[in-house]
Amino acid sequence: MNPSQVVPNELQAAVTAACEAIAPIWPLDQFIAVNPWWGMREQSVAAAADQLQRRGGISMLMPASFYLSAWEGGRIRPEDVQDVLQAVGPEPAPSLEDLLKRLRAGDSVQPRVAALFS
Repeated sequence: MNPSQVVPNELQAAVTAACEAIAPIWPLDQFIAVNPWWGMREQSVAAAADQLQRRGGISMLMPASFYLSAWEGGRIRPEDVQDVLQAVGPEPAPSLEDLLKRLRAGDSVQPRVAALFS
């Protein structure tokens, strides 16, 4: 390879990497006002959540108090919970009472994203 091509190739690679990490603003129909996970769009939700948790202690889920408030306000219904428990898989599903107990335990109790999206 010609030494004069090395810098342009490295520059092109850097520009390509930057373009992949920054959300597009044009054309307008592709504009994303706020998407902190744009750079992870090629990953599964479970993989992105795992990476965020490992690298920065960041959860993609709301705190437990959010879900408890939604339950108490009727935005989450018993049938919604049953649908999710069935979708999660063959593991023994916790009871609704156990889930509510865990939510009432406080914000330190977080569901695992990987279990919800794998």
